[in-house]
Amino acid sequence: MSTPSKKVDRQSRLKLAPSVVLRHDQMRKRKVLLAPERMFVPNETTLMIVEELDGTRSVEDLCQHFSGQYDIEPETLRCDVIDLLQDMVDRQLLIFMD
Repeated sequence: MSTPSKKVDRQSRLKLAPSVVLRHDQMRKRKVLLAPERMFVPNETTLMIVEELDGTRSVEDLCQHFSGQYDIEPETLRCDVIDLLQDMVDRQLLIFMD
């Protein structure tokens, strides 16, 4: 039985897991996430967020960065980003830096 993942919150600092890489796929003509025996083709929004994950900025910092660029309520943006990042943590694509 697997252990439940740590929960992503506003203060979480995340980055790609050591076994995960973001690469340009020539056949698909887009970026993909490669993990052991798995490949994920992120949509544009997911890709935009993943490219900003460097392990130094908190989820709140990222949300503030994106809220200035898009016409979306800050709380809605925050909830959507946290849900996405939690799903990626659960799939072992991201790790916590704190």
